[in-house]
Amino acid sequence: MADKNRITELRTLRGMSLNALAHAIKISPSHMSRVENGERGLHINKMHEIAAALGVSVNELLTNQATGYMPDLVPYTPPVGSAIARALHTSTEKMFRALTGVISEYGIAKGDLLVADMQELAASDLQTGEAVVAEVIPDAKKEPVLLLRQFIKPALLTTNSLEQNSVPIHMLKENIRIIGKVLI
Repeated sequence: MADKNRITELRTLRGMSLNALAHAIKISPSHMSRVENGERGLHINKMHEIAAALGVSVNELLTNQATGYMPDLVPYTPPVGSAIARALHTSTEKMFRALTGVISEYGIAKGDLLVADMQELAASDLQTGEAVVAEVIPDAKKEPVLLLRQFIKPALLTTNSLEQNSVPIHMLKENIRIIGKVLI
């Protein structure tokens, strides 16, 4: 996702209203506002349209990309004493609840519970297309953000959703690491 302030910054520098930008790329002003506030992502074709409307390259639109990622996952703790809790207690597997549908085409929808193998070995032996838990480390002042993505060799993380897709993340250009491989 583009830095929420970058779109606003470029739009303002050009003296363009939010309504004018929304009209130029054929989305509602409320949708454009949510994009600028970081509450909504965009398809890549809309990013190209925003860049064209603002007279910049997509690369310039993404320059200074913040690690302002919204979390896709939160840790989930099964009920104490449950069979699931006992099964996970001594293993390297952890549970998460999906907060978004960023890889809904993989079969994981918003609200689903999933299990990930958190062994370092599991993350080091990934195949293209596998779902992973990634951790973005914004800086020393902020908590890491958990992302749910599909891994593309050698170092790309993507979303795969009919609703919305984020810009692929190149792991060598971001402070991000894969911490688990999704099992179910």
